[in-house]
Amino acid sequence: ELLAAHLSELEKLRKRSVADIAHELRTPLASLRSYVEAIKDEVMPADRKTLAVLLHEIEHLTNVANSLDELSRAENLQLDRAAYEAIDINQLLKEKVATFKPRFNSKGLSLNLKLPQQNICSKQDPTALRKIISNLIENAYSYSNPGGKVEVVLESRAILDQSAVAPLGQDINSAGLDAKHIENMFTIRISDTGVGISADHLPYIFERFFRADPARERNGERTGTGIGLALVKELVRAAGGFILVSSQVGKGTSFYLYLPHC
Repeated sequence: ELLAAHLSELEKLRKRSVADIAHELRTPLASLRSYVEAIKDEVMPADRKTLAVLLHEIEHLTNVANSLDELSRAENLQLDRAAYEAIDINQLLKEKVATFKPRFNSKGLSLNLKLPQQNICSKQDPTALRKIISNLIENAYSYSNPGGKVEVVLESRAILDQSAVAPLGQDINSAGLDAKHIENMFTIRISDTGVGISADHLPYIFERFFRADPARERNGERTGTGIGLALVKELVRAAGGFILVSSQVGKGTSFYLYLPHC
């Protein structure tokens, strides 16, 4: 019954997809129109400041279009394991954390990395894997307040959190992973001390444009395209892994990424 309820809710979310896309595009388009009309009626000058606002809205529209295209390709991606590279996961995480450090420091956030003594290797598409890690760290950054902490932890084995949930419509069994496959996996955990997500919303956060809380678009500003976690879900599936998430409102969120060893 619970599975049937989840599938029913998933179908509702799918049907809302077009409306969600329209909503995501309507706000910047309305802003562009109001500015252009004001310039046309000579109510507002076409100066550098006004043009900067117009450019910002155009960039958002471009990002949404690019993200939708990237998500569409990821949803149809079939993994060719033979063509992928053996990646040093320890080194990749060092590089990604170093890249994000300046932004975290400027916001008053700490970003810490914990690695095992042994090097972990996984045969993956390096571009896709970097995208997954970047999106998860970016998500932690966006929903953490100054003074907060974000932790990236690499474990040499699959550490399963019993409180964590899978994306709606997906689970370990549907990923075709039995106990033997899971034994050959490692864990990347990305945890934050941010605002957290309610249990009711948690299974749906990987759906495109799903907003757990409209108030999270702080001060009316869009914090992203609404596609980042949907893209992560599809890229993880294509990588032969799975992802789980756990969260408590007011305490923070943890994402668990499971991928196979070389």
